[in-house]
Amino acid sequence: MKKIQLLVGSYNHLPPGSSETVLESTYQKSYRPFLSVLYRFPELQATLHYSGSLLVWLERRHPEFIMLLAEMASRKQVELVGGAYFEPILAWVPGPDRIGQVEALTVLIRKSFGRRPRGCWLAEYAWEPSVASSLKTSGMDYTFLLDRAFQAAGLSGEIFDGPVTTEDQGRDIVVFPIHDCVASFATVGGYAESLQSLRSKQPDASFLGLMLPGERAEELWLASGLESPDVYFERSFSALAHLAPEVETVLPGRYLKSTGQLERAYFPSSASDRFLDAGASHALLAELQAIRKRLGGGANGYPRPGGIRQALIRTEEASLLYARMQYVHLLVSQLRGDKARKKTAQEELWSSQCAEAYWTAPSGGIADPAIRGAAYASLLEAEQITRQKGSFRPGIIQADIDSDRVKETLFQGQSYNAYVHARGGVLFELDHFKSRRNLASGYGGTATEKGSLRRRCFVDSLPASPVSTEALASGLLDPDANLAAFWYSILEPKRPNHEAGFLLEAALSGRSGGQAFSLEKTYVFKKSQLGVRYLFRNLSEEPIDRTFLSAFHFVPSYVPDGHALTVLAREADGVERELAVGAKESQAYQNALKATLAGPDLADPLTLASDKPCRIIIAPYKDRSDGEARWQGLAVALEWRLRLAPGAEWKALVSLSFRDDKAQEGAAR
Repeated sequence: MKKIQLLVGSYNHLPPGSSETVLESTYQKSYRPFLSVLYRFPELQATLHYSGSLLVWLERRHPEFIMLLAEMASRKQVELVGGAYFEPILAWVPGPDRIGQVEALTVLIRKSFGRRPRGCWLAEYAWEPSVASSLKTSGMDYTFLLDRAFQAAGLSGEIFDGPVTTEDQGRDIVVFPIHDCVASFATVGGYAESLQSLRSKQPDASFLGLMLPGERAEELWLASGLESPDVYFERSFSALAHLAPEVETVLPGRYLKSTGQLERAYFPSSASDRFLDAGASHALLAELQAIRKRLGGGANGYPRPGGIRQALIRTEEASLLYARMQYVHLLVSQLRGDKARKKTAQEELWSSQCAEAYWTAPSGGIADPAIRGAAYASLLEAEQITRQKGSFRPGIIQADIDSDRVKETLFQGQSYNAYVHARGGVLFELDHFKSRRNLASGYGGTATEKGSLRRRCFVDSLPASPVSTEALASGLLDPDANLAAFWYSILEPKRPNHEAGFLLEAALSGRSGGQAFSLEKTYVFKKSQLGVRYLFRNLSEEPIDRTFLSAFHFVPSYVPDGHALTVLAREADGVERELAVGAKESQAYQNALKATLAGPDLADPLTLASDKPCRIIIAPYKDRSDGEARWQGLAVALEWRLRLAPGAEWKALVSLSFRDDKAQEGAAR
């Protein structure tokens, strides 16, 4: 009987922003036991991938692991597979960054282990046809795609029973079919269980590939009931070793050397089901889940509309982060002269491209403020590096960075950036360079309720009655009052480098039809402060009696108790007092003038102030996506009561500053 050629291994990565606790725990429960036990089975060969950022952490914290890995590579028990250094979705990033990231990990592996990798791992098995030429240009010979990608390419029988070649623009690369121990089976299992399942379905197979995500090893161990992950892997590898008369483990590089001509195939856009699910609409996802339930999980891998880029538009946060990454890529690509500076800027840009920051990955991904924040921190660092000393001038530029055919207003300052979108006239990015964070990078999940508040700053609405702390926390308001969904007209600037005006003309539902009004928002940018002048006019023939709400969603820390909050309020006796506020509690304060955020994660206090007394509402908020709700940040809203006769107008000045100034100082009137 001819032996089955079994390609077996694991792929390992944790995103930038992962805590030291998570990294160390994963090492002790997954990475270490896997490799140390495999070492005791020299007859088993394994294909291993580690992302560049993870390898650097391992070299720094556990050099003994790297030494063991080097010994196993030198005795040709393992083959190390390269990939993109920070594990991005390779098809998403610009061509030069694709090649640069792959080459960066190639250099790291060659320096650490003395051998250049010839294979490339793809995060989430995400594939588009253009990836083939990028991999070949980077010196790669082969990659891996899920078995379902082979099915989608129309392959079956003998062709599916092993690798094939594919090409783009005349550059060819070999693709190995892989069954993922987690992604390819209705029931998650280890190598032995997965191999048994495959052999029952494909008894005549001569080649099979099995890969395990390293971070899931702890889950398999816990499900086994064994006393330690070492014992779990001892049994798992023993089971494979006992199959030696029927199964022979192989390494991809050696396998290709012993293989002659391969069939050619072309693969459509594909990825793991969990990744494609992240980009699916609510309706499509509900339909897929119903099919899976009916078929007992057998619907996994079925073709579905869309492709691997759909995840970028399922949440506003992913869309904005992606646009920001592409914009910084342009800044870095235009950097000339100092090669060292450009290299450093490129590395920061590449770090921001880590896939988890753009979708709801198992690690938490974009829903985790720390992972999202790490991407923004790298982008801010890269942008600062591109700014030439002595030539940078603060000011406003107009650019369509999110590809919606409407230009955004981008203020770029020395100490902060402030980006404003014409949809809602909202501040969608507030970058504080000293803290290296986008303070307005709130996450609201994939909910699409018509009245839901966008988790940005200067998000305005006109509810009929005062807003409750619960409504602010949930982000659900009267849909007819939500002004953040309207498109504002961009006014011609009076002072181009310091002011940006937006105008909305709309109507509310009134007693005798629509109540016409206009709202003019003028952003005023200064060195350490920005302000908005509000001018609201009643254009109808009847009085307007409404609440006006301006909401702010801050991410001052990545943990609920990582900041302190004070509110300056005018109390019943007429005296203004600063009140310490519990940052974990929802509260409201009458006759308030300002709220100040401070904490170890903020280099400077952040003060939100109004020139008119208002009701300040404070509510910590969580995302509303499926699954476990995660703390995201702090919602602070300023609320005024508007009672305007026909033709009357109302004015207010609201300021945001990175120092504890008085409310009426700073912004131009």
